[in-house]
Amino acid sequence: MIEPKMSKHAKPSYYIPEEILLEIFYKLPIKSLGRCLCVCKTWLSLIKNPSFISMHLNNSKNSNTGLFLLKLVDKEYNYNRADCVLHLDNQEFGEYTHLMKSSPSDLEFQYKIVGSCNGLLCLAKRLEFVIWNPIIDKYIKLPNPHSVYSVWAAVGKVSIGLGFDSTRDDYKVLRISSMGPQSQRIVARLYSLKNKCWEKLAPPKYHLYSTGWDDGMVFVNGVVHFVGYDEIVNKRGRHKLLVVGFDMSKEVFQRISLPECLSNNESHMTTLQVKEHGESSSIAAIQVELEPVFGHRTHVWVMKEYGVMESWSKIFRFEETTPTMFRTMGFRKNGDLIGCVKGLGEGQGQVASCDIIMGTNKNKNITKNLGVRGYFVYSYVYTYVESLVLLDLNLPEDAEEIDYSTDEYSYTTRTWEVERRKA
Repeated sequence: MIEPKMSKHAKPSYYIPEEILLEIFYKLPIKSLGRCLCVCKTWLSLIKNPSFISMHLNNSKNSNTGLFLLKLVDKEYNYNRADCVLHLDNQEFGEYTHLMKSSPSDLEFQYKIVGSCNGLLCLAKRLEFVIWNPIIDKYIKLPNPHSVYSVWAAVGKVSIGLGFDSTRDDYKVLRISSMGPQSQRIVARLYSLKNKCWEKLAPPKYHLYSTGWDDGMVFVNGVVHFVGYDEIVNKRGRHKLLVVGFDMSKEVFQRISLPECLSNNESHMTTLQVKEHGESSSIAAIQVELEPVFGHRTHVWVMKEYGVMESWSKIFRFEETTPTMFRTMGFRKNGDLIGCVKGLGEGQGQVASCDIIMGTNKNKNITKNLGVRGYFVYSYVYTYVESLVLLDLNLPEDAEEIDYSTDEYSYTTRTWEVERRKA
């Protein structure tokens, strides 16, 4: 019997409609998508498409799985052995994946993480900047902002923010620096990933409140935020503190006033930070008052309705009078604080969660050790979301030739290829 010939336009029996493939791909984690990239050109084309990357990111943001990225330096302060690890924001705080070194392997380690947005990290080291997606290990080195910075490299203060311009579908880096012996000169520059260049901006009307070089900003609601202060001093001869925002789409600075007890408390014994508060999709201000002998007081305020001055609410305060110290680094999805607890040994620290409700009820046992150790000063925690952003940069076209049918191969995110496991 002669079998009928298949029509030129007939679909093979294993054909899966594109819309079904996309529905499946949207729900897959990044590691699984990496394997799907290597099946055929059709799948590769679907996954690296910018619209798919955007939709997959939105699905990741809306999932119930929260992630924290921890940068940890070991107890010997060995920066070359520092790790980046992703942990699940659940009760166990389990490890999700180990990202190894906290900068791409062919870059020097001394880059500091100064921003996180949509799965991208902004790394900075003086005048050098890198935008890095650690999940797929793709990165872009940015050009030097301007040669004039080298003159003041040793004396200025700098704050850096990474954010997303949803209007232009563009990622941007804002760099604010105060230069000169008294930090009189404020310089603002903005880098556009789409335009591939730095642009000089009209400086904000506020001075930069910063603890030193390369302080990171916080990206919330399309705006990067940092702490600044007015030029005018108050009756006590001190500057008035405030939060300064920069809208990444409108490219304008905006003022966000603080409660009076925070704005009028500028002191060398007091620090003030602005953090993302995910539970309310807003910002939080964390003030730490250092005491002359060991102890300190921490005050946590949240702007419960973003942009509304009257919605600032003090949600937490705790005091510590022992050599141990809780350094706040962010918030968990349930609203609890996450930070690093300093141990009795020099530089020793452990990542811990701080229960705000128990703290409000004046329960002394408010911190929970999460089983992660690091050097107290140089360990950092960032909220994180997996994404494929930057995937479409220099992706190999021959990925469909790789065979994932056996365990003989392992997936490596750096080149989106496979390499034979070494014995």
